[in-house]
Amino acid sequence: MRRSFRFLLRPTGKQAAALTQCLEDHRQLYNAALGHRRVAYRKAGVTEAVARVAALHAKVRRQRLDGAHKTALALVRDHDVIVHEDLRIANMTRSASGTVEAPGRNVAQKSGLNRSILDAGWGVFLTILSHKAESAGRELIAVNPADTSRTCARCGHC
Repeated sequence: MRRSFRFLLRPTGKQAAALTQCLEDHRQLYNAALGHRRVAYRKAGVTEAVARVAALHAKVRRQRLDGAHKTALALVRDHDVIVHEDLRIANMTRSASGTVEAPGRNVAQKSGLNRSILDAGWGVFLTILSHKAESAGRELIAVNPADTSRTCARCGHC
């Protein structure tokens, strides 16, 4: 199995191990869901398969929340002012299916992107970060995301 990760910085050994474990958990979740679909055709043992899939979903959710709490705590401890893009996640994950008169394009690709955005848990992370920053007396600033990805024409800085 080929694994590739994309980071702004090189991951530490601990981060690489956590990502590998996350990939393994998602693989188990996928295989359990696949088993659930197979069992559903036979109508035998459906409750066990459903319980297994639900347990794996709960495990992934707990891991996502734990990672968000740890990352937010590290940011709040290390910085007095924290700035983030004010992303409209609901708008970013809107369906591309369209209507009967004007059907959407690249619907499968958009649904995959939506799944990735929601799986990253940006909204949950920002909520946790705002609560931790407020309780620690840190300043949290949300900036308009327009033009934040541009490269400076003069110095070349992103």
